Amino acid sequence: MNYLKLRLQSLKFEDYIYKIIVSIITLLPLEIAIVNKDFFTEDYLLKINFLLKILCVFLVYIILLLFSNRKIDSYTFGIASVITGMLTAYEANDFLYTVGISIIVSGVIFYIYKDLGKIELSKRLSITMIAAFGVFMALFVGVITSINYLRHLTPTYDMGIFSQMYYYMKETLQPLTTCERDGLLSHFAVHFSPIFYLLLPVYFIFPSPMTLLISQGILVSLGIIPLYKLCKHFKLSQKVSLLFCIIYSLYPALIGANFFYFHENAFLPPLLLFLFYFAEKSNYKLSILFALLVLLVKEDAPVYVIFFALYLIFSRKNFKLGGILLSISLVYFIAVTSLMSVFGLGIMSYRYSNFIFGGKDSLVTVIINVIKNPAIVFYESFTAEKLKFLMYMLLPLGFLPVLIKKASSIILLFPMVLVNMMSDYGYQHNIGFQYTYASSVFLFYLAIINYSSFENNKTMKKIIISATTISFIFFSGTHLRKLDSIESYIDNKHKSEEIFSALSLVEQDKSVKASTFLVTPLSDRREVYEINYTDRQTDYVVLDLRYSLGNIKLEDYMNSEYQTIYYNKDLIAIFKRK
Repeated sequence: MNYLKLRLQSLKFEDYIYKIIVSIITLLPLEIAIVNKDFFTEDYLLKINFLLKILCVFLVYIILLLFSNRKIDSYTFGIASVITGMLTAYEANDFLYTVGISIIVSGVIFYIYKDLGKIELSKRLSITMIAAFGVFMALFVGVITSINYLRHLTPTYDMGIFSQMYYYMKETLQPLTTCERDGLLSHFAVHFSPIFYLLLPVYFIFPSPMTLLISQGILVSLGIIPLYKLCKHFKLSQKVSLLFCIIYSLYPALIGANFFYFHENAFLPPLLLFLFYFAEKSNYKLSILFALLVLLVKEDAPVYVIFFALYLIFSRKNFKLGGILLSISLVYFIAVTSLMSVFGLGIMSYRYSNFIFGGKDSLVTVIINVIKNPAIVFYESFTAEKLKFLMYMLLPLGFLPVLIKKASSIILLFPMVLVNMMSDYGYQHNIGFQYTYASSVFLFYLAIINYSSFENNKTMKKIIISATTISFIFFSGTHLRKLDSIESYIDNKHKSEEIFSALSLVEQDKSVKASTFLVTPLSDRREVYEINYTDRQTDYVVLDLRYSLGNIKLEDYMNSEYQTIYYNKDLIAIFKRK
């Protein structure tokens, strides 16, 4: 009794209020899990017994009054808030709600920061946790994209074209496709990406579309290694280094870019981060090596090296390395784009049509018009959908990339402005596509630089912890729902297997045109076309009957020069030319 009296006397009025709030928030994750109904629906409210809820809150409140201290309350409050934020963001599946709840939870973290105390991490534990998050990232991407392939949900663009390209590379060492432009063509005529050959030995051993998808997940996750090395180079603590790596492994743009399936851009995160690291260590040979590897990714990849070179020159005053990288990149860019304009399909300047006037379709015109009127850059960059994109890119990093102390560091923001913000090509400012890989790692590099310049500032420590919590919530609100595909695959595995079984009837040495989701599993052959983009006569026609056929009419093949060799009205139809 004396203990109870002394205990209650030691508490202030604000402690009583604080414990009530903690009691309510603590029960929310458990309540959501037990009710197992949509959180924002009438069903959820009807399922809740009001008196029972009040009783449970009261019991937790009594326990906190009698046994907990401020530090325990704050840990409980913080953990429960993050879990609640993740669960409700998952249920809402709404961008604005995810932003709102992220800001609220980050406010909680700011409030309780002083109560958490100093947490020290050993180097071994920190590296183990970083490795675990890296493995999680690779598995999440690799498993979910592979499951979608097994569910026959990988379209021609952009999976079937690369799957067939690797088939040709394995057979002929040439990056050829027929389904990309409705005829036999080197993919390098569309995008010059010699970097693809680095994966060819793996594909030789495991020749499957899933090899490409799993390899892509591994490639992106490997960026954690140079990211950690950069953190240590800038003398960040083990705890802060771990937090940056956690944010990387959950970052919406780096995760989401993989779900438009396979692209050469996935090489950019590890290659660029290694380039940044070796440049910071003044290792010229390895800096040049990784710069060259970046150039091999795509015809527009020199842009990233050019901006980094300008950063080295104007911000770091490293004229030698910056000058070398700038010269190599400019020469390479001019050479490749010139060759593509002659032997390929040219570069895709139409993606900047909002900067091209007077009928002169070239990047030079874009540059001239920007110089004439720089304000047009801001006008084109600050549309509603692009501001949404900015929130996806900056909020999970706690806006650290824009907390610039040294003005010249702003050069590192230019890749995102040029590639993602200026273009009116909608895919380039959408985190679900491959155009965010490079911009993302530039933001991480800038965030580390900015954090290190304020490292002893307590506010910065609060920001990086809050950013980590926001990353968990954003991951839950944007990508965690993709795990549902595993359950869907298990429930409909027999259908997927039936489709694979039916596709095995299509002879491999014969030409085929197919619906978009069935091109990829048919891509290990010399001639495969997407039916919606070809008028060619082929030996086989394969129709995906799970979805609308659009302009394609089933009856045109049912009673024609084709004979039906497999038909399931809800799944697939296969026809062979008589």
